[in-house]
Amino acid sequence: MKNQAYKQFISFGKSHHKLMFDSSLDSFHAEFDNQIVEKKRVWEENGISSVILVSSVNDEISGSDKNDLLLNNLKPVVNSVEIIPEAKISFSDFDSVVRCISDISAKIKDGGVVIIFRQQQRDLVYGFASGLLLYIKRDFLPEQAIQFLTGRDTYLETDSPIYLFEKAIHPEYQLPEFINEKKGSKNAGSETFQSPEDKTHSGVKSSESTDKKKESKKSIKNSEETEMESALTSKSDKPLDPAVLHAFKASRWTIQVKLMSIISLIIIFSLSSIIFLATLFFKNDNELRIAESNLALSEVIASQVRTDLTAITEKMVLMATTIKQEFRSSDQKKQFIDLFFRNDKNFISLGIYSEKGDSITANETLYNDEFLKENQLTEKDFDSLAELHGKKFAKSFTGAAVVHNSSPGFKIPVIGISLPFSTEEGKKSIILAYIKIDKVLSAFQKKGITDTMLINEEGNVVAHPDSKIVLSGSNLIDLPIVKKMLTDSQDNGNQRYEDKGVYYRGSFKKLGFAGAGVIATVSEDVAFAAVYQIQRRNLYIMMIVLSFAILIVFFYAKSLTNPVLTLLGATKQIESGDFGVQITPTTRDEIGVLTNSFIEMGKGLEEKEKVKSILGGMIDPTVVKEAMIDLAALKRGSEKEITAFFSDVAGFSTISEQLSSVDLAALLNEYLGSMTVILKTHDGVLDKYIGDAIVGIFNAPVEVKNHPLAAAKASLEMIAKLQELREYWVANNLYCKDAQEMDVRIGLNTGPAKVGFMGTEKLASYTMMGDTVNLAARLEAAGKDYGVNILISEMTNKMVSEEMFTRELDLVRVKGKNEPVRLYELIGIRSEVPLNIVESAELYEQALNHYLKREWDQAIEKLNRAEKIKGKKDKAIHMLIDRCEDYKSSPPDATWDGVFTRTHK
Repeated sequence: MKNQAYKQFISFGKSHHKLMFDSSLDSFHAEFDNQIVEKKRVWEENGISSVILVSSVNDEISGSDKNDLLLNNLKPVVNSVEIIPEAKISFSDFDSVVRCISDISAKIKDGGVVIIFRQQQRDLVYGFASGLLLYIKRDFLPEQAIQFLTGRDTYLETDSPIYLFEKAIHPEYQLPEFINEKKGSKNAGSETFQSPEDKTHSGVKSSESTDKKKESKKSIKNSEETEMESALTSKSDKPLDPAVLHAFKASRWTIQVKLMSIISLIIIFSLSSIIFLATLFFKNDNELRIAESNLALSEVIASQVRTDLTAITEKMVLMATTIKQEFRSSDQKKQFIDLFFRNDKNFISLGIYSEKGDSITANETLYNDEFLKENQLTEKDFDSLAELHGKKFAKSFTGAAVVHNSSPGFKIPVIGISLPFSTEEGKKSIILAYIKIDKVLSAFQKKGITDTMLINEEGNVVAHPDSKIVLSGSNLIDLPIVKKMLTDSQDNGNQRYEDKGVYYRGSFKKLGFAGAGVIATVSEDVAFAAVYQIQRRNLYIMMIVLSFAILIVFFYAKSLTNPVLTLLGATKQIESGDFGVQITPTTRDEIGVLTNSFIEMGKGLEEKEKVKSILGGMIDPTVVKEAMIDLAALKRGSEKEITAFFSDVAGFSTISEQLSSVDLAALLNEYLGSMTVILKTHDGVLDKYIGDAIVGIFNAPVEVKNHPLAAAKASLEMIAKLQELREYWVANNLYCKDAQEMDVRIGLNTGPAKVGFMGTEKLASYTMMGDTVNLAARLEAAGKDYGVNILISEMTNKMVSEEMFTRELDLVRVKGKNEPVRLYELIGIRSEVPLNIVESAELYEQALNHYLKREWDQAIEKLNRAEKIKGKKDKAIHMLIDRCEDYKSSPPDATWDGVFTRTHK
């Protein structure tokens, strides 16, 4: 702003009213004409309509001559000029400052205002202007006002009255700590208070860097007028809408339910975590142990099977070598063979076979005759069996040993083992033996939860605990553990695999003979049954613990929530308006303290409600409501446009003399009650009752849209209601004759007035004051002279004439005012007024024009016609006829302007 605040304009609201500053008062008396021309141009451009001169005792213009010169030259330029003594805005008397600022704010609403001051008064005027900003816009902080007006981001000690002024007009404002402690220096005003930007309003210190201050200052200097207007018009302290407050609905989640839920969740989460972790660790440990156990078991069985197979192959080679030797006789050979089969009954047959294509053919074969007889088998059966499996055993011609499950066709598990065998002739031969594997199967009996099996290089089951699987010759080449064993380069290993939806843990150990190996498997469901059993047991324990915890919490929460529910019931009782709560603290903890405080609060609310009830019966509820929102604002008062309402009962003194005190009170209560209801229905505010008179305000303290029309409608409705009351009193023979014919007069006037609480600090009432109010009272009294029920002013008539039908009655000068006033009778709503009344009113207004032009006869003639058309006596018509007759006999002098001067109120 570069210390040129007088070039700045402050916008208030949407109407863009302006406040302007000009520090040229020092030279205003010199070259006056030239300055006025320039000032007029600037002021017109910016909508300035009022000038305020801030003068001190020593001002050069304070002399009467210069004062008159200044006023006389400024008045043609603007609508109003006012001189404010410097002492009036010295901040020494906050009440006078508030009143002064209130007057200026009213002028701002009517148009722009320029404040002219001496350069030496700059700080004073800036402080005064800051107060004006704070007064009009409450959420505008003092430091913001100072920055906006002066451009300073530091605060001199002379700025402290601005904060004190804010506290005076806004009591809930908390003074900054630096104001309370009076920190700072007075050395030529150069040392400053600590900036409010460096402190919070609650007095808590905070640090701010120099760069931030510079940035803040720069942002203020570069702010646009629209941004300032937005800051000024924003409101942060609006009361909450009652509808929003009453929209609150209680949750089904009571404290008791919440407490039980929270405790239950904590227990469930804690125990579940423990169970999960324990199960996980136990399961991992079991997995490791199962893998080790399976591997160890497979190695043990593999070692045993390898030993058995080694013994078998040694016997096979020994027997084959022996039978190739020459015996002394065939009996000797037979005896040897029988001895061999008797010594090892597991051998069923043994033979030497040669290669025949891709199959084998027998060269020499030995049989266990005892086994053949027992199983009803012949040698040909074994020959056909050899041919059937010849391709498999033919691998031995390449030097490999072959182990094959030959059980299909037998009633017992049988394996065939073939080994390469060289004869003396050097021909390739193999030894093939069919052997019962009872001894081998004994190593594969089910041991605990683990299944073991012997698998050959083709994936066929050679040995298994389930003999059915061996007899059926099952092939498990597709089983993942079998594939791993056959393809893995390692001779042992572990694997987790799935088979038909069931997961298994398997281990294998290769025999190192005929590509066969031992596999040990166990189902996870079986292996981890103990883990799952412990897990289920832990879950049961958790459910038991949880049940006991819920029961304990339930009873504890009940003991905790019962006092709260009691408080809730008491709260509902107070909410319904019954403050006599009958509760007592049941504990000495925080809830007991809360209960005790609540009881005391109820007593305090009861006292306040009594006061509120008393006030509601003595003061208009609208005023009470607004006072509860912002009592300070109503105490300060304000000047605003209102419609003042005055009504009075005609001849009430005569009525009161004829009635007893009881009947008089009943009559007044019935009449005043009915009229007040109508007043409130149309948003009027009851000022006071003065005996039978009613004083009302429209448009204060709350805004009323089109308040003159609201007052007019209320007045007409009151006249109609009084007619209903009269008919009721007559029909029921109530009160006296004069009361049954009771009539009322109403006066309405619209204009500016001072409204607010008037009186002393301890005893005051909300009322209105000013010329507008006085004229309304005069209009009510004048209604008696004209014989009309409702008399309104010219201003009110302008605002209601579109909807209401009125009759211009007279041009008078009421007592206490020099300016003439046009009087109008409010007859009714235009659409409802009978045609004869309309025609009569038009003739009356024509007669009034003749009267003002001194055309007495024409006026009398039209007045007579008006009364005849109206069809009943009209007091106003006769009063104007009497004046015409008087002026005919005694004509007024040349200065007569047609205004009738009333000598009484």
